[in-house]
Amino acid sequence: MFEVGRSDNGLIVGGSADAVIAKLRMGNWGWTTKWGQTGDGAVAFEVKGSFMKDNAAAAIFEVRPISAEQTALIVEGWKGSGMTALGGNVFNVGVKKFQRKAIDKAYEILTSR
Repeated sequence: MFEVGRSDNGLIVGGSADAVIAKLRMGNWGWTTKWGQTGDGAVAFEVKGSFMKDNAAAAIFEVRPISAEQTALIVEGWKGSGMTALGGNVFNVGVKKFQRKAIDKAYEILTSR
């Protein structure tokens, strides 16, 4: 269990990056997750889900160490090809909503025993 605070675009976690990553990997997300790395070697993972029937959305998280005992979890949004084809700002609300759900789920995983 970690001490977790919210930031504008994710979470600040009181724990080492390795411990945070291990906890997140063990968590039950309820959505498809895919793990990898960013171009500069940071650990990243994608959580894919859907909203408004069949419209896909994803939240892409980067795990960035702030210090030996503090880690930032930064989220970016993505919308699937079906969403891109439709366009329009109304759909960005759905992506934002999914991002918030994914952040809430990460918070729940990190603060659970």
